[in-house]
Amino acid sequence: MLNRFCRVKTPVILLLCAALFACALSCAQAPGAAESDGDAEQTTGFAPAYADFAVELLKRSGAGSENTLLSPLSLMLALTMTANGACEETLAQMEAVVGGGIPIEQLNKYLMAYAHSLFSGEEARLHIANSVWFRDDPALTVMESFLALCRREYGAQVERAAFDNDTADAINAWVNEHTDGMINGIVEEIPEDAVLYLINALAFDAEWKVIYPDVSIRAQTFTSINGEKRWVDFMGSFETLCYDGEYGELAAGFVKPYKSGYSFMALLPNENVSLGDYIASLTGARFLEIYATASQKETIGAGLPKFSYAYEELTEVKEWLKDMGMPIAFDVFAADFTDMALHKDGNICISNILHKTFIAVDERGTMAGAASAVEMQFGGTPKAVMLDRPFVYAIIDNKAGLPVFIGTVTDIN
Repeated sequence: MLNRFCRVKTPVILLLCAALFACALSCAQAPGAAESDGDAEQTTGFAPAYADFAVELLKRSGAGSENTLLSPLSLMLALTMTANGACEETLAQMEAVVGGGIPIEQLNKYLMAYAHSLFSGEEARLHIANSVWFRDDPALTVMESFLALCRREYGAQVERAAFDNDTADAINAWVNEHTDGMINGIVEEIPEDAVLYLINALAFDAEWKVIYPDVSIRAQTFTSINGEKRWVDFMGSFETLCYDGEYGELAAGFVKPYKSGYSFMALLPNENVSLGDYIASLTGARFLEIYATASQKETIGAGLPKFSYAYEELTEVKEWLKDMGMPIAFDVFAADFTDMALHKDGNICISNILHKTFIAVDERGTMAGAASAVEMQFGGTPKAVMLDRPFVYAIIDNKAGLPVFIGTVTDIN
């Protein structure tokens, strides 16, 4: 399907579902034997945690004022893989933000069980790939136990590399390959203090269950967020009603199925409700409820515009995650990733979250890709003054800057 899409940005504002794969979330189960009550509770909690993560990211993405697209699945895979190298409060914050408080061992199990449960076949293909790249540097010690877990739980490709321009090219080629060419690269250049990249790439390609015939496509006006009128091709069909914007609902919507495994859900805020206000009203639980309660009997006329756009790197994801409650992971002095790696010249923290996406929707189906990279850096230890030899001290009046007491310490008994 790749060649049939034109990769140009269009000014279409359409509220996509926060996660393309939400329809399968409630089915995610950990593999293995019968679960204890605690495990069952945690498994049940994975879908709400995922939905909350998706909606919180959407709220921070500028979706109320501009085109936006992100992949919660891609980000969760990259961040959860990273969290396996975190300790203490760094890990606790990552568990809370990314996994809704599910302990990392369980989150690994549920997330990968969910990923493996996602349909992929001839009629709807989903490809997921993970990799870990680390600098070939004698000052850096990467824990073999961490790399083994990434290989075992995430099927990650592990590469030791020089972290030069050739490495950047190799990372970008890997991303391009695993997104079917939709994302041609994730790293522009590798900073001198970068020591690891933990990367996820995914590609989605599916045909509609009922393809739009040519006679159902006609040009109509689309009104942009700024009130400007655009002539675009709309595809008309009859679909399952989601909500009709009455009885207190803030939006109307419909669900259009793909041939296998997935559906496209669109939600249109009522005319008296701004897109930003509607997104602000959403929660993860509400999002899941909207899909789960879609009428299976009532059908409505639906008009879907063709659209296609690629997002350049979303640089704000780092700040979103801090705001969501995990600032320590980005603090070079406070972060604890000692289960991942040690650097003799400083502490290791997350320096950046890189995320790119692409989507194209036309009469035959949908193609979407995403790549997420967690960039780890080391920082020098803070300058320190150790009072380990004789020193002068004073108690200062802050207003005047004068010493109220002043003295020396030459010996300590």
